[in-house]
Amino acid sequence: MSVSVTTTSGDTISVSVGGSTSVNFTKTTSTVSVTSPSTSTISVSNQGPKGETGATGATGATGATGAAPMTNGVNNRVVTASGTDSLNGEANLTFDGSELNGGGGSQIKAFEEIGDSDSDLFGKAVELSSPDGGNTPYIELVSSHVDSNAPIITFQKTATGADDDDLGVIRFKGDDEGDGSHTYANILGEIADATAGEEAGRLSLQVAEYDGTVTTGILINGDTNADGEVDVTLGAGAASTTTVAGTLTMGSTAAMTNVGALSVAAQPNITTMTGFLGGTANGLITDDGDGTVTSESALTFDGNDLTIDGNIVNDGGGDLTGFGVVGTAAVTAYSGISMDLSSSLSSGPDLKLTNSNTNDTAPELILEKTAVGADDDDLGVIKFKGDDDGGGAHTYANIIGEIADATAGQEAGRLSLKVAEYDGTVTTGILIDGDTDADGEIDVTIGAGAASTTTVAGDLTAAGTLTAKTYDYISCGYYDDINTTLHYLPLNGPPAEVATEGNSYTDWVAPCHTTVLSAQMRFSALSGSGNLTMTVKKDAIGSSTPSDVEAETVAVGSGNSDDVVHFLFDGAVINKGEVMKIAIQADTDVTSFSNTFVTIVLLQDWSDRYTVSSAVITS
Repeated sequence: MSVSVTTTSGDTISVSVGGSTSVNFTKTTSTVSVTSPSTSTISVSNQGPKGETGATGATGATGATGAAPMTNGVNNRVVTASGTDSLNGEANLTFDGSELNGGGGSQIKAFEEIGDSDSDLFGKAVELSSPDGGNTPYIELVSSHVDSNAPIITFQKTATGADDDDLGVIRFKGDDEGDGSHTYANILGEIADATAGEEAGRLSLQVAEYDGTVTTGILINGDTNADGEVDVTLGAGAASTTTVAGTLTMGSTAAMTNVGALSVAAQPNITTMTGFLGGTANGLITDDGDGTVTSESALTFDGNDLTIDGNIVNDGGGDLTGFGVVGTAAVTAYSGISMDLSSSLSSGPDLKLTNSNTNDTAPELILEKTAVGADDDDLGVIKFKGDDDGGGAHTYANIIGEIADATAGQEAGRLSLKVAEYDGTVTTGILIDGDTDADGEIDVTIGAGAASTTTVAGDLTAAGTLTAKTYDYISCGYYDDINTTLHYLPLNGPPAEVATEGNSYTDWVAPCHTTVLSAQMRFSALSGSGNLTMTVKKDAIGSSTPSDVEAETVAVGSGNSDDVVHFLFDGAVINKGEVMKIAIQADTDVTSFSNTFVTIVLLQDWSDRYTVSSAVITS
């Protein structure tokens, strides 16, 4: 037999063994020896070189294709985690490098615990825009805390204040019938006086009039240089009309009758979320700047709502825009303590609500408190703030909405328009009060302080009773000689003074609370010099005995003929129902028989008059 053996060096040798059919041999690195049978013949001959290496075997089967990196991948879509090992391009949240947009009725929300720092949004403007009908877009401030404090809208300019600085504007804009954009109304808060310690504000309610010019219709001015006083100007133009639906009260007294009688770049190499530190379901992915990304637990998007637990900061000066579909969800919802729009530019920041629908429904700015209401709860405040000329921050004007009556079925509101007056105290200039206990009735109080001025630029029309203090006079000239004898002016009688009172010539019954303010006399012929004394007297109800109320004395001379002799009284009050009489007396004979002309000036308060049924009144 023969055996082919391949050595470790790669050569092939042929071995022949005789004498046995059973051969045992041992191979080492260079030799082969036969161990059985013991007698054998081995012949070894070199063989040819090693043959070529055989062909490579066939390639194995291809493995399975790996999973796709993400689903719904479209340019500018924000990528979120979808489960634990896949990604999703969100159809309703995109970022194009400057604007983060939510669609399909999405909401953008921010959450913050009470006591944390305020949520801030910095930039020149925030614009909410909607092409749909209904009251969209809208801003809603909601407080669920149970107390009398309300949400606040604050307009503040932090630069050093100066007189006439604008502090904030609420602007109402729309298109005319030719699609031309116009401002139709403004609410403007300003610094009227920036002097430290004398800060005063000014609030202007403006509308477009006739040719589109925006003109002030109500001006509330705290720059009166008097503490507790606010001036209010109503209307514009001498032909304008100011209509008061009910009673107009001046001071504490009603004043006139109603009839005039008086989006993030794509990351194609990220295929799973495995190993993300702090991975959060629905968390948005942000670039850490070192080649890694983080799933943000404070910034999540569930397919509809973007939730931010922190601040929105817009340093690029661009717009934050949200879109939604009317009837599905609010366009933008924000939950937090405060939203702060801040700008260092010459104008702005602006809060703009735009509705491009052709119906007659406008955008709304809603201030709402959802806790159980109580009387006098504040519901919302629009605040106008700025610095005085010393750099001190002050509130110069407020608009406050309140609950006047929280009784179910009898709900009544109260709206106060306030400005800072004189020393910076914010005081109500116009109070609109629905707590009248009468359906369809609203009370309005205008001004603050008895010396305040309410100016009506045009006509004042009262649909109800207008009760006021009015000026009146009594003309009581006579022909007689003024000498040292006490005489009484003929307030009711013929043109002659008389030396007695208690008669139909001299006695005048006050129909209401009456104050004698002054008297003016002119003499046709003064013939001497002396002191002329005029005394206001009265009889109390139930008495015929006169008592002096007030006396004033003026020195006259013969050269004062045809001059005006003026008597000014401090407050000679005659109560309703009392009898008034006025005496005149000189300490020397200053006239002969001549014409004397006398006018008595009165202030009558018709709120203090007899309104009871017919009766005898004894006191």
